[in-house]
Amino acid sequence: MNRRTNIGLAVLVLLLGAVFAVLVVRDPDTSLAATPAATDDAASRQGAATRTAAAQVEAFLDIDHTSVEAQLGQMLEGTTQDFRRQFAEQVRTITAEAERRQSSADVTLLGVGLTSFADDAATVLVAADTEVTSTVGGGTERRTVPWRIRVDLVRDGDRWLTDGLRFVN
Repeated sequence: MNRRTNIGLAVLVLLLGAVFAVLVVRDPDTSLAATPAATDDAASRQGAATRTAAAQVEAFLDIDHTSVEAQLGQMLEGTTQDFRRQFAEQVRTITAEAERRQSSADVTLLGVGLTSFADDAATVLVAADTEVTSTVGGGTERRTVPWRIRVDLVRDGDRWLTDGLRFVN
């Protein structure tokens, strides 16, 4: 090869290297980058998970002794089979105590925060206060009770179902 060909090849290699470097810097692998639609979809699913957790905590805490069993039954419609099975015994206890004490509670949601999220599972913390009225010792007592509840959710199609409720400090 002559000198002119070697210089031409060297320039061509340098140009190709520069073009490659520019393409890598300007256009990183888009298969790893989130598209706006994917970001919106994830945000939508996260919002649905937090709304579900808030609604479940509200349904769980907002009770009236005249209809507590029906209220808890409605809340259980948004839960997994395993949770329903585990919670069944507690429904009877909660119902009996609410009726015995003639308890009613009004809920105020204070805050809801997503602590972990995946396509098929989420964990949400919910802070709420209840204004509880009950008859204790023949009189009527009203008090504020603070609640901090961790809600574990699993996704079933387009719905988020409660798979666990845990009281936290």
